[in-house]
Amino acid sequence: MPEAIANGVWDRKRWTDTERKENGKKVPSGVAKVSMGGALDKFHKDSAKGLKQAKAASAQLAKTATDYADQIAKKYPKLSKRIKDRLIGYELVEFNKHVNSAAARVSDYPAAHTKAVHEMQRVGAEFIQWEKAGSTGAFKPTNGKAAEAALVAFINPLRAATYDTDKVKKAVGDRYDHVVQGIDAGWTKQKVEWIIDALAHLPATI
Repeated sequence: MPEAIANGVWDRKRWTDTERKENGKKVPSGVAKVSMGGALDKFHKDSAKGLKQAKAASAQLAKTATDYADQIAKKYPKLSKRIKDRLIGYELVEFNKHVNSAAARVSDYPAAHTKAVHEMQRVGAEFIQWEKAGSTGAFKPTNGKAAEAALVAFINPLRAATYDTDKVKKAVGDRYDHVVQGIDAGWTKQKVEWIIDALAHLPATI
């Protein structure tokens, strides 16, 4: 399963224990033709399956929550308003922003991956020649700045990809970020080889 995007959308427990109240009193279950608890369970399950699924899950929960709020509006106006203002108008809106942001970064993934691979091929080739020449002094690839820029530009698309596919693991994204941020301290054999290997094992597209 992909990584789930962290969110503040109510779950069944919060709904049952905290939110389903009117003037401090528990609103009984079965007051509407739709089940909020079931809808919340489905949202949290489906939204963790990928970004497209997350968008669809959000839209479905918004529809169900709206139906529920409309059906209880006359008898429980405060709860109805809270559902529309807080759950739909804030929690789901914020969730959608995160999903859309991640989707935009994922769309940059193929080009960013290709650029990073291209630059690291040059770095790798120069590193082999540097070693053959005796490894004198610190290794400084001629495309060092361009390579570092390409690697840094791939960090956000790589991290976002963990929300869209299980082919990219969060641990790899974390390690990649750490290694790339350490390039300022120098291009070591360990860093060069790890980055080249990591890029080779990552999917070219998402």
